[in-house]
Amino acid sequence: MNQAISSIVFVEKDLDSVKSILEFLSTKFKAVYTACNAQEALSAYKKHQPSIVLTNLELPNTDGLSLIEQIKKQDAHARIIVYSSVTDASTIVKTLELGVVGYLFKPFNKNKFEQLIDKINTELASQHQKVEKEKERINHEQQYRSLFETAPIGIVIINKAGQIIDANKQLIKILRTDNHFIKGDNIFEFTPFIRSGFTAAFMLSIEKNAVITRQYEIITKQRDRIHISYQIAPIVVQGQTTIYQAIVEDISMRKEAEYQINYQKSLLDSVLNNIPDLISYKDSEGKYLGVNKAFAEFVGKKASEINGKMAQDIFNEATVEHFIKNDNRTLENKRKSKYKGHLKNKDGQNSYFETIKAPFYINQKGLLGTLAVSRDITANISHINALKYSEERY
Repeated sequence: MNQAISSIVFVEKDLDSVKSILEFLSTKFKAVYTACNAQEALSAYKKHQPSIVLTNLELPNTDGLSLIEQIKKQDAHARIIVYSSVTDASTIVKTLELGVVGYLFKPFNKNKFEQLIDKINTELASQHQKVEKEKERINHEQQYRSLFETAPIGIVIINKAGQIIDANKQLIKILRTDNHFIKGDNIFEFTPFIRSGFTAAFMLSIEKNAVITRQYEIITKQRDRIHISYQIAPIVVQGQTTIYQAIVEDISMRKEAEYQINYQKSLLDSVLNNIPDLISYKDSEGKYLGVNKAFAEFVGKKASEINGKMAQDIFNEATVEHFIKNDNRTLENKRKSKYKGHLKNKDGQNSYFETIKAPFYINQKGLLGTLAVSRDITANISHINALKYSEERY
């Protein structure tokens, strides 16, 4: 017999006459409590909260039916088995109406009793499984609600008609609206959804049955300019798309950071491109990370064609060897150096340059590579040579 039912209260007016039953019960239950009348039975039930009650209907001072009623008042879920010689149909029906789980006729039949307990155990196991599943469902629901409500992004669940099934508080905060979304409300009736482009993206997701991602800039009721990102995705339930989940995120800070980065880059490019000297910066392996307009024009390539390339992809072997030598010296010494040398431009013409090369640092990464600034001093050298020639001649 299954041991899910572990304790029993046995109610019998003459316990001495049922010693064999008591011995049998003691082999089947961890705890067996006895009572000779209704008062003792009620006291034992209240004290021990047994798994089951086995009671005779013929009891002193009161009948078994009254006992059953009183136990049921204490505990509506009490499991009671009647063990009696009473065969009257109306009495049996009355016990069943009171909610007993079984009725056994005397003499006590061990096999029928065990069958009844096994049946009860099976029902209890099934009930326990249902309870555990319900607990698990509630736990998952609580976890979902906790994540749903504390998420730093807006979340809204919508059906095909645009009715809101669920929405978290962060959505209201992101859209800067005083409206509180209520289940059943329609997104097509809320100005913040319409103004932010959400409804248009939602309709597109329905039309294409696909994930739609969009970014919009909107002006809020408070006249704030904010950037909103939407990702609307169809959710398939039992093979059909019936609801849609939308993730709504305020990306204003990200957009501002991107703007500042682009602004700083644009400002740096503008400064570098207006300098007539050849400027380039490379990583420690010698790959070009960037060049200015003057450098790109000198070699006859676009800056985008130079970035990521090595010097040997652009200059002749002798020049490359000269570059590598000076790059390595700058990286090893970690200080700037100055040197002069010839470079050929895109037309094959030689020019004489003075180059200052310095180590190139980034705060978070340390030494990144080298920065070179080369100035064309061909005209200066020509003037100096002409002057020397004139002095020597005259």
